[in-house]
Amino acid sequence: MGWRVVTVRVPRYQELARVLTARIRAGDYPVGCTLPTEQELCAAFGASRHTVRDALRILSDTGLVHRRQGMGSRVIGAGPPPGFVQDVGSLRDLTSYAAGERFAFHRCAMVVPDAAETALLGPAPGGRWLFVEGLRLAPEGHPVAHAQAYIHADFADLEPVLPTLTTPYNERIEASYGRAVDEVIQEIAAAPFPASSAAALGRAPGTLAIRVMRRYLEAGGTPLLIGVNWVPPETFQFAMRIRRADRS
Repeated sequence: MGWRVVTVRVPRYQELARVLTARIRAGDYPVGCTLPTEQELCAAFGASRHTVRDALRILSDTGLVHRRQGMGSRVIGAGPPPGFVQDVGSLRDLTSYAAGERFAFHRCAMVVPDAAETALLGPAPGGRWLFVEGLRLAPEGHPVAHAQAYIHADFADLEPVLPTLTTPYNERIEASYGRAVDEVIQEIAAAPFPASSAAALGRAPGTLAIRVMRRYLEAGGTPLLIGVNWVPPETFQFAMRIRRADRS
């Protein structure tokens, strides 16, 4: 099977954050200037105030703007070149993270994980899994990560729709089967590129990668989906917003 490129639905606040990020990097909003007010952004983009605030939070978490109440959002940096960026402030951010602007689907097949895959995936029901792989693409079209997913065999009849699916896998599982993600466990580690990922990204096998792995668990701990992304280290960026527990 060849590569099939599909456009994946992106949450509105992430889409707005990417537009604003692109404008900052293009110099439309140079370092030192103040972004339009929330009200002005709402009017310009036809977005709700909640959407605008979530988008500005992403820009703040990735070091592009500094926000101060009553003083707006001041641009403090243009940020790194476009790559594999994850901004996390909530479970919604993490589960929607699978929604990239474009995904080049390669193949899917029912597999029985081998010893290396079993060691990587960790505690999970044995047997067969629906395996999916492809490339995550930056808006400019270049690949930024080799993506793999192991979908529980209970959902094997999703196989025909996966090549053109435009929603995250966990959302389709919930919509089709009524089984929702209760918890996501994420691990980020440095690891050598496996041969297939290295070939897909034009890297030498065994060179260093950033491995981002997420286990999507339903209540009771059963993994519905396990996703693994292999990312060149120079394109990876991670941001997390942490609040004081006693903050009102």
